[in-house]
Amino acid sequence: MFKKISMIELKIAPFTLRYDGMFKIDFEFEGAEREITAFITLKQIHEIFMREGVETNQLEDLHAYNGLTIQKSVLKINAFFDDDKFEGFETSIDGEDYQMSYNMNLIECEFEGR
Repeated sequence: MFKKISMIELKIAPFTLRYDGMFKIDFEFEGAEREITAFITLKQIHEIFMREGVETNQLEDLHAYNGLTIQKSVLKINAFFDDDKFEGFETSIDGEDYQMSYNMNLIECEFEGR
């Protein structure tokens, strides 16, 4: 019997963006709260902040315990399924060296306006 392995692009909004030395994103998926450590470029962060109208004094809210609720941007990530069972998210090729050094997964992310 063959297993059906598939990849689906998810579009998630709203989500919470946090920073504790690395960018973390919290969101709900398949009825559960998820947290990913995301590979996000400075250009992507700048675009999100511009779209959201984030002011300098709000940057402290990015701290790991608070986070900023992002509502005007859509998180796009790829999810893998094995016979319709969720298996994980696509990791970043750009962050591969970092991932191997620290034994962690950085999730490949794209963002677009809502």
